[in-house]
Amino acid sequence: MPRSVLAAELAGLITARAERCGLVGLFFDYDGTLVDIVPRPEDARAPESLRQALGNLARLPRVRLAIVTGRSLASLRELAGPLPGCVVAANGGFHLQGADGDWIHPGVEPLVPLLQAHASALARVVDQHPGTQLEDKELSLSVHFRRAPEARDALDEAVRECVQATPGLFRVLEGKAIFEIQPAIDWDKGKALDLLCDRWHVSESAVFFGDDRIDEPAFVAVRARGGLGCHVGVTDSESAAELQIATVAEMRALIARLGTRLA
Repeated sequence: MPRSVLAAELAGLITARAERCGLVGLFFDYDGTLVDIVPRPEDARAPESLRQALGNLARLPRVRLAIVTGRSLASLRELAGPLPGCVVAANGGFHLQGADGDWIHPGVEPLVPLLQAHASALARVVDQHPGTQLEDKELSLSVHFRRAPEARDALDEAVRECVQATPGLFRVLEGKAIFEIQPAIDWDKGKALDLLCDRWHVSESAVFFGDDRIDEPAFVAVRARGGLGCHVGVTDSESAAELQIATVAEMRALIARLGTRLA
């Protein structure tokens, strides 16, 4: 189980690594990490204070910053704004955008037509369950049931039927009241984190923050580099994250502290 820390202690740990290594790589999931999870995903808007705090961090010379999210790039930009200096690894890491340009994993695009067929089939199922929601993210799909938990089993069956209809091409991930359909490619949030760490030349000064089982590959990857993984929200489950911070509010307090400590 991850060890609980407060913002002040964690800011000290990260600052020490930055001083030792010269650079620090900060990687944040979005929903449940930077913003609270809300019933409707389109309502998870970053407040202006958070946007400013992240922008301040991203401008610091010894900080490299990325948001690693299951959301589409368009959705993240709509909810969080442009965030200059911040790399976005969207669609679970399959789509990267930053100062070096736009990159989509080459194995994904050939699967988009099949993914759209799955979206059409799942839309018909979602229509039968009020309160559920299909999110078409172009390179992946999400099916939300936070407002209709009783529909979970029916959606689980429908999602897996879709995937089984195209054997070996897609995988299903389950998170907090959500099913994700992603290309079954050897790529995930952890691989995206590794790519950016190599690009930025950071290892033990890499820090990843996430809140869900879907974030575990990134926790594993950052730990393998000697960096830090921090789970957002108190958990008693097994996790590759070494640390945990209690709430999104405490995370925002940490970001504000880091903006001062790393300046």
